[in-house]
Amino acid sequence: MNGMSGAEAFVRMLQLFGVRHIFRLCEDTSLPFYDALYRLDHGITHILTRNERSAAYMADGYSRVSGRVGVCEGPSGGGATYILPGVGPGRRMGGMRGAQGRASPSWRRAS
Repeated sequence: MNGMSGAEAFVRMLQLFGVRHIFRLCEDTSLPFYDALYRLDHGITHILTRNERSAAYMADGYSRVSGRVGVCEGPSGGGATYILPGVGPGRRMGGMRGAQGRASPSWRRAS
């Protein structure tokens, strides 16, 4: 059986919502997502950021200027909390954004 992976489904979902840009970090837990971006025809531009907070602020600014959905992403653990300072103020100011955090598979976690 040849099904769609979770990363491929996520890329297709972003595409269906009209997402054109995603602001995110590159780290080991996002490799399946990058593989899906490489394999699929989707029209989404990946913009590499230095940290999670910057990704959130960039998505907020993009949303305010373009009127489109700004999407930022942070890794599991601390990354999901580091993204919050940029998401909160933008939400109160009326920007449209999506923030996505990801959990690491248990076999990747240190014991």
